[in-house]
Amino acid sequence: MTEVPQLVKPFKLIINCFTPAITVLVPFIIYFGIKYFGIRYLLYGLLFLYLLRSASCLRGGIKRNQALVLISIAAVFGLAIILNRASLALYTPVLINLGLLLSFGSTLFIGPPIIEIFARKHVKSLSEREVKYCRNVTILWVTFFVINGSISLIISATGNIDYWIIYNGFISYIMIGLIFFIEMTYRYYRFRNYGNSFIDSFFKRIFKPYSVDSQR
Repeated sequence: MTEVPQLVKPFKLIINCFTPAITVLVPFIIYFGIKYFGIRYLLYGLLFLYLLRSASCLRGGIKRNQALVLISIAAVFGLAIILNRASLALYTPVLINLGLLLSFGSTLFIGPPIIEIFARKHVKSLSEREVKYCRNVTILWVTFFVINGSISLIISATGNIDYWIIYNGFISYIMIGLIFFIEMTYRYYRFRNYGNSFIDSFFKRIFKPYSVDSQR
């Protein structure tokens, strides 16, 4: 009886790690599936994966907003299979943006903003200015997910698969990377509050820490 939980934990860990990686690749899987291969069996695989991930979230009793979006994505895959309309899968990035919007946006009203939660995992303490900054960055990401999701929705509605992959597979990811890199660089430059990670050590060499008497 004790062996079952021991087997479940590694399996759950694999699912939790595998799903985000697949989420990044979903636009390419859908694109090549529709354009060159039969997408039906790929949709079966994605449906199964997202249902497992949803069950994992619900069983953990946390991230229910995330579980709801994962279930919605699985439902889209299911409808695409039942109705034999692969074009429904084009709306997957819209739902992913919705999930991120809910995850980030809800923390502006309940609990500390999600960026503050991330920040406190890397540094010992945050000043009042840093706490306010974390809230503003959370608002920035929420705004981005609204805009990004809206553009994705419009392109998905056109059904143009080539424009769809250009935006959802490249432009969207490039914008996310640019926002993340620019914000991170500015944050280290402005506050110079470092933890023990490799990235902290890297930026610590570029932007020297303030003296003890300096105010961040």
